[in-house]
Amino acid sequence: IDLKNKIALVTGGATGIGKGVAKALSKSNATVIITSRNKKNLDDTLKQLNKKSFGFVLDLSKDRDLNILYKKIKTKIGNVDILINNIGHTLGIKDPFSSMKEYKKVMDLNFFTSVNITNKFIKDMKKKNWGRIVNITSIAGLEISGPSTFNASKAALTAYTRSVGRQLAIENRN
Repeated sequence: IDLKNKIALVTGGATGIGKGVAKALSKSNATVIITSRNKKNLDDTLKQLNKKSFGFVLDLSKDRDLNILYKKIKTKIGNVDILINNIGHTLGIKDPFSSMKEYKKVMDLNFFTSVNITNKFIKDMKKKNWGRIVNITSIAGLEISGPSTFNASKAALTAYTRSVGRQLAIENRN
């Protein structure tokens, strides 16, 4: 697939699945933007991507950082065509009887952050009448395979993805 004129944003793109996705998009000639909270990981991954790749060190669970990222992309690079929401972690919270505060931390990171990022970039995709959004969830969203906090957050993201995908398909067949 030639993605020469496409701009792809991969959150959590400096390691693991996100890094693999970023490398594949880069090999397909996309302009790739990756985010990470870790500068060393980000710099190491950028060396493995094409020359038209960018990286930003920030925490997208914070509205301020998301707004900074959005403005930088819009002014320096253009509109995102492909959004890969790859943020996720257990945050070390594994007790199924965790406090609501701990559940909210995991939900904020694994679910609400992806919703917030999608809401930020979807408007531009709709204006162009073209875009792709991929939410990386987990098998934990479908069956028990991790801490209950993580399972619940990934199940929410899976349900959200299906619901939003259906809504977008109804709105416009493209």
